[in-house]
Amino acid sequence: MSLRYQKFVSEKPQIHPLSISVDEALSTELEKQQQGFLKCTVCCGIIAAVILIIAVVMIVLGFTVLHIKNPKLRMNSVAIIGLDQVNSTDLLNRNANLTVVADVSMKNTNVEKFKFETFNSSLVYRETVVGVEDVPGGVVDARKTMRLKLVYEMMMAKMAGDPQFGSDITAGKLMVRSYTRVNGRVNILNIIKRKVTVTMNCSIAINVTTWESRMLVIRDRLICSVWGNRPCNYVISDQIGSSGGLVFICDPRLLDMDFVNTQRNHIVVAGIWKPRDVKCGVITVYALNITKTRLICGRR
Repeated sequence: MSLRYQKFVSEKPQIHPLSISVDEALSTELEKQQQGFLKCTVCCGIIAAVILIIAVVMIVLGFTVLHIKNPKLRMNSVAIIGLDQVNSTDLLNRNANLTVVADVSMKNTNVEKFKFETFNSSLVYRETVVGVEDVPGGVVDARKTMRLKLVYEMMMAKMAGDPQFGSDITAGKLMVRSYTRVNGRVNILNIIKRKVTVTMNCSIAINVTTWESRMLVIRDRLICSVWGNRPCNYVISDQIGSSGGLVFICDPRLLDMDFVNTQRNHIVVAGIWKPRDVKCGVITVYALNITKTRLICGRR
């Protein structure tokens, strides 16, 4: 080999391989992008799932716990003071002073307090207001019941001024109606605010023959409000003429009724008394306020 060729070979540049090839760099970059996209997808999925869960929870709460319901206003009982001291002549001559006392319950079924404004309850006779009771505003706690005592002083002059008053006295029955309207507000977590209005319209019959008052309509919810939260079965003997009607209530866990007989002046119930597994019978008797005419099982 000549000296010139050997010198050329020695001066030829040498090529060294790269530490990381181009393919490996691209593969690493793609892998990083895929991992970033996967993390972004998982993160977006988690956020979407959380938003969906929150939406479902809010919808469920909106229809259940956070749903604002109108309070329930019920008349439990009615008593008339002064009936035993007057007669039909006193009523016609406007010499009677009668006071109607009503026991009313206001039940708040919401999860927050119900604040009600001052309201009045009216006693109406043939579209004429004959008594008014003003009730100051107040608060009914969440899921609680407030008892109210409404006292109406009946304005006999207005009642006697009605053309039908004389005929009602002759027929022995005065029909009056109690109308109550309550306005208030329920505020849940200072987020959900709503004005609510509850009304009560109850008919009352005053029997001027036996000097009694009675409610004309008996409903399941009225029976349950009297009995409480316990299970109950009941039997009703509807009012007939001057009869005020009867109600028999029992706990089905204690008495299994298998025989019921209702008459105008009594209710007979027979069945099994479960605590001792024995047969028993109960008689509910209607007794007039006039002691001379009280009837028990058809005998004076």
